Amino acid sequence: MDLMTGIAVDEVCARLAGRLSDDVQRTVREHFAAGEWTVGESVLLLSLAREGVGITRAERDLIRFFSADPDAPELARVPEVPAPPTPRFHFRPDGPAHAPDPSRADAVLATGAAELGGRRLSRAWREPLDGGSGDWVHLLEVGDDVNELAVYSSLSSLLWDSSREKGNLEIGTGRWRLYHAAVLAGGRQIWSA
Repeated sequence: MDLMTGIAVDEVCARLAGRLSDDVQRTVREHFAAGEWTVGESVLLLSLAREGVGITRAERDLIRFFSADPDAPELARVPEVPAPPTPRFHFRPDGPAHAPDPSRADAVLATGAAELGGRRLSRAWREPLDGGSGDWVHLLEVGDDVNELAVYSSLSSLLWDSSREKGNLEIGTGRWRLYHAAVLAGGRQIWSA
């Protein structure tokens, strides 16, 4: 993967955080990180349509940049929105009494982050505004020279191998989107380099 393509994929994933389901985001990132471009792109486009997630003109242009077929009918079917919606979640630093203990994931992600160029790791309890069940989300800031997809793939694998947790993980360079800013505002830092 060339540098500009990787940056475009990272940017699309960051922009769609909290809008596209976590499982789809995870699958898309893992396929792109593994070099499975066709599968990653297909999952992304079909899932945007299936989940009814609209994209902005800038997001459409980014997808066209790395798409094997910039004029794909699947991309044309995805509705356009004038601006990204506000996050559909409320974030807070601590979970409710019934929340799973995040300490194992915290330790695994902090250890991995230290080895992979991480700068800061934050965590928040995320509750959907529509009243669904909540979960933990981790946000790792990395340097500009770090391959975000590779770090995501490595940390997700470490988390799964150590505790059979999928985890909700976001990686970025500090130029945060609305969703990430909300995680930081409602969460707390749990590790720094």
